Amino acid sequence: MKAINQNILLIFTFLLFQHQVSAFSSDSLLNIFSSASHDTIKIDVLDQLSKNQFGPNPDKAIEYAEQAVDISNKINDKKRLGYALKNVGLGYYFKADFVEVLTYWQQSLEAFKSINHAKGISNLESNIGAVFYSTGDNVKALEHYLRALIISEDSGDDHRKATVLQNIGAVYENTRDYDKAEDHLIQALQMFEKLENNRGLATTSLNLGEIYFEQKKDQTKAKLYFELAREKLAIEDDALLPNALIFLAQIDSENKDHSQALRKLKEAYAMAERKDGKVAMSIAKRELGKVYADIGLSDKSIETYQEALRLSNEIGVNDDLQKTIVGIIEAYKGNNDFLNVANYQDSLIAINQKIYDLESDDNVQNLQLSFDIEKKESEIAILNVQNEIQTQQIARATLFRNFLIAAAGLLLVIIGGIVYQYRFVKKTNEIITHERNKSDQLLLNILPKETADELKEYGIVQAKKYENATVLFTDFVNFTGKSGNIEPEDLVKSIGYYFTNFDEIVGRYNMEKIKTIGDAYMCVGGIPNKNETNAMDALKAAEAILTFVEETRKNPPPGITPFKIRIGINNGPLVAGVVGTKKFQYDIWGDTVNIASRMESNCEPNHINVSQNVFDELKNKVAFKYRGEVKVKNKGKMKMYYLDKFSVN
Repeated sequence: MKAINQNILLIFTFLLFQHQVSAFSSDSLLNIFSSASHDTIKIDVLDQLSKNQFGPNPDKAIEYAEQAVDISNKINDKKRLGYALKNVGLGYYFKADFVEVLTYWQQSLEAFKSINHAKGISNLESNIGAVFYSTGDNVKALEHYLRALIISEDSGDDHRKATVLQNIGAVYENTRDYDKAEDHLIQALQMFEKLENNRGLATTSLNLGEIYFEQKKDQTKAKLYFELAREKLAIEDDALLPNALIFLAQIDSENKDHSQALRKLKEAYAMAERKDGKVAMSIAKRELGKVYADIGLSDKSIETYQEALRLSNEIGVNDDLQKTIVGIIEAYKGNNDFLNVANYQDSLIAINQKIYDLESDDNVQNLQLSFDIEKKESEIAILNVQNEIQTQQIARATLFRNFLIAAAGLLLVIIGGIVYQYRFVKKTNEIITHERNKSDQLLLNILPKETADELKEYGIVQAKKYENATVLFTDFVNFTGKSGNIEPEDLVKSIGYYFTNFDEIVGRYNMEKIKTIGDAYMCVGGIPNKNETNAMDALKAAEAILTFVEETRKNPPPGITPFKIRIGINNGPLVAGVVGTKKFQYDIWGDTVNIASRMESNCEPNHINVSQNVFDELKNKVAFKYRGEVKVKNKGKMKMYYLDKFSVN
């Protein structure tokens, strides 16, 4: 349960800087609209009509907002145009169509920038950051949040500043940079306190408490923040009040104070039920099931988990459903009911698959990685269950066989049992071996072989420094602009087509793929196995990628959108290692990586831009064109060179 994620949606969807129209019913507003003589009044009425429809009918909300856009354009009212475009984007947000959301919000941002409307600019920068946060792109989310923060500080907008600080804290918590998360959330808390904003105080306190609770850093401080959240939420009888009680109950459970944990969880459930808050009801039941299991009431635990599962199925929140199924599996394990364990493992795999299918359209590369890891963990859990089942089956078979031996007259039955058990064990071992091989292959899709071997043997991977490695970045030209005009399925298909071929090319030239971020692709040569050819390998790979992209642009396959590309290369020292403990990722750090990224961002379309380091190493082997010194963000002026096409042998 992430209070901070719930808060993100509330912050940027409902606490927005808007023109305000009195809260009439939709019928009353339509009457006002039909009789209005001024276009500005019509726009403001359409604005409120759109807001009234966000939850119940997003398509209708979009329709009203688009009418407001048309009238705003006709009278050239940039301020109202900005808010109307934002409302169109909000309608698409409620439809989870993030490509359209970003398209309209970028247009809204440009409208506000054209009149230097600080509140609108800050609002849209924050909203766009929230979209990137919800789709897992923490880097871009932070970039937009920081812009919103600067603008809100300059304009003296303390309310916007507080909400942006809270959102920045959410990003840092998501990336496990807990010190920075804590710093920004405390700033937000202090500002909400000055503003006497009880809900802001409550949600920020929930977030801070969760940071301390997750780290096991200071349970006393976590409890103080959760208590503060409960106090502020109780003032308004807020719908988030059960969440504060659930967190406090979790602390009680950690401290073995099970009676207090049970009391608070039952109180949280009753509150949530009174407000028909089925998400909180489901979480409260799930936590109750865990406490019952902890105190040895296995049957009561299973019964309570089943109630939580029913609620999870009703609300259709996949993450909540997944956690509930995991709890049921643990409860059945405690009861030694391995048949039900196996059955619910199938359900767990199904919900993991569903989560993957629903999210893959938003970010095919990043979410593919997350799903593969979750799937791998599920398969390992299945293997453990199969081993337990096999052990029990063999134990029962041994007892049965001993009984048959005592009854000499049943020799044929004994032989049949032995043959049957032999075949069962052999088949089970074959399944286990097959599943283990699949798990190993999944791990190799995430990490280089040497790193994967080290992780399996020691449980951790030591970071390593490499004195000479070559980093290659690619990025599609005008990807964001084109993506707004492409169907999501075609966009995912196109990105998958390009990146699949990039994977084959970098593998062919002894390069190691590191990751993809949106439409950007990053790989490196010279790690994890050191070599002396990585600079030339990178140039050959870059030229092969550029050739492939140009050929695709000239003759695109059916359903594939053609793009131009920028490629940047730099070499030098860097550090490589694995971050995370569950959803881990192999990554690289250092100034060499940053400069390679700058080479790509300062490259013209369909060129390969290299640094002075690459030029110095390969100038006697490869033909380059000197570009002169180019000003680079945070680096000053740097010498850059274009690779002559088809000059690498």
